[in-house]
Amino acid sequence: MKFRLAELLLGVICLITAIFFFYREYQFVLEEEPVSDEEEIAEIREEPAEEKARGEKLLEEVTLDKEKKDVIFDEPKRSQDKHKVRFGDTLYSFLLRHIQSVEDVQEIVRLLRSNNLLKTLRAGQEFVFIDQKTSTSSPRTLSKVIFFLPKKRVSIEKLPDGSFSFHKEPLSYKKKYIEGVITQSLYIDAKKEGAPLSTTNQFVQLLSHNVDFQRSIHSGDTFQILMNVYTDGETGKEIYGDIIYGGLALKEGKVEVYRFRAADGTIQYYNGKGEGTIKALLKTPVPGAAISGKYGWRKKHPVLGYSKMHRGIDFAARTGTPILAAGTGVVKKAYRWGSYGNYVRIQHNNEYATAYAHLSKYAQGIRAGKKVKQGQVIGYVGATGRATGPHLHYEILRNGKQINPQSLKLPSQQNLLGKELTAFRTQKASIDKAMEELRRPS
Repeated sequence: MKFRLAELLLGVICLITAIFFFYREYQFVLEEEPVSDEEEIAEIREEPAEEKARGEKLLEEVTLDKEKKDVIFDEPKRSQDKHKVRFGDTLYSFLLRHIQSVEDVQEIVRLLRSNNLLKTLRAGQEFVFIDQKTSTSSPRTLSKVIFFLPKKRVSIEKLPDGSFSFHKEPLSYKKKYIEGVITQSLYIDAKKEGAPLSTTNQFVQLLSHNVDFQRSIHSGDTFQILMNVYTDGETGKEIYGDIIYGGLALKEGKVEVYRFRAADGTIQYYNGKGEGTIKALLKTPVPGAAISGKYGWRKKHPVLGYSKMHRGIDFAARTGTPILAAGTGVVKKAYRWGSYGNYVRIQHNNEYATAYAHLSKYAQGIRAGKKVKQGQVIGYVGATGRATGPHLHYEILRNGKQINPQSLKLPSQQNLLGKELTAFRTQKASIDKAMEELRRPS
């Protein structure tokens, strides 16, 4: 009985203690600051910091992209495109291929016609088209058309009001000096030193009166060239002008030519003493070609098989190699002529004429009555007519009869005397000084 009473008393004490602690906890909760429903929702929806930053950045990018859709440039953005005239092009068809507006093409053609420039269009002529954009969403529109003549620049610019302005102005120029050693061939080694093909061709033409480029050039010989280079700052175009000085140091000695402008404006080339270097006829109308057949009797003709007089010199060269007019004159014949195949004859004066046979084709514009200059391309090596392979058959005729070209001795042009010789020496000294300055290491 005593045991049960003590157990009951212990249970009552535990109950009272539990009621006391429950009451204390209830009072503590009531004393805390109440939390609103909005704050609970905000706490639930709160994103991690990284995801929140990524979202803000994405929103910023979308906004910027939307703003960039039509950005107006402070200065119109310009671009250049270079295109060359193709064979068969007319000026109108060529321009229309690169300019969208027919009205613009018509106005450009009108300006070229009124300035007598329509005849300047040739296959290979390069035009520069400059377009501009005023904003990111605007289409490209024509701004300017530029092309180049010898030493000059022609530009046709479209103005803001839609009209066009025409400008023709000289190009600025500077002197360029090139020298090198011949190890493979003049053309290859000159190209390595920065000489374009047009310059090397002119160099060969100027010296071919006194140098046999097939037999006189050897490995180790050196060459020197001084020329004018015309430049255009806007397009970066470079045009190589006339050679001012050309020199070849051969085993036999040095051969050189100086450009001299006389008081009347005529330009000729002379050696260092003021003696004429240009002879009436070139030694070889195909520079660098090997002689494959000499003037005289052939014991066995390669085609006919019997002895026959060979009244010219044969120069072996690849089909398509350019053939140069041996001298200035008038074309008398330019057509296919029997065993000669494609044939050209040039009358130089009352006494001398030259003939060229077996051509693969004629140069543009070569026909009877056409005036040609010494060194001008008149045709291309071929094997038409009675020929076993591509070569040029070359003849010199005196009073209508073939003579041996190798035995012909022709005088040079007139030597300078008096005031002209004094003026030449002054120009020569200026040329020598320019070469010396350009030759010095920077």
